[in-house]
Amino acid sequence: TLEELSSHFSKAGVIDLDPETLRPKIKLYCYKETKSGGDSAADTERELKGDASICYARPESVDLAIQVLDESMLRCTSQVPLAVTKAKFEQKGNLDKAKKKESSNI
Repeated sequence: TLEELSSHFSKAGVIDLDPETLRPKIKLYCYKETKSGGDSAADTERELKGDASICYARPESVDLAIQVLDESMLRCTSQVPLAVTKAKFEQKGNLDKAKKKESSNI
């Protein structure tokens, strides 16, 4: 849960807060929406992929989290250790040609 991740990853530093919600900047990644059997929107559930991103308030906390929390266990009942790495952001898909042309003329 978000609370478990916040508690665990706070060991390496202060987690940044979302200015609108004042909640920790933690994102749990989900698969595309899947139906749980019913036809209504209330029956739609999102299955977690098992990975997340955590934003720290200070950049040094990222390296500390990798050193201290990589291969740690989130819960005492966990059977698989966490893999803690620095996030890599990559663009998915192609840029719209009009936007690409516009940005190259600046």
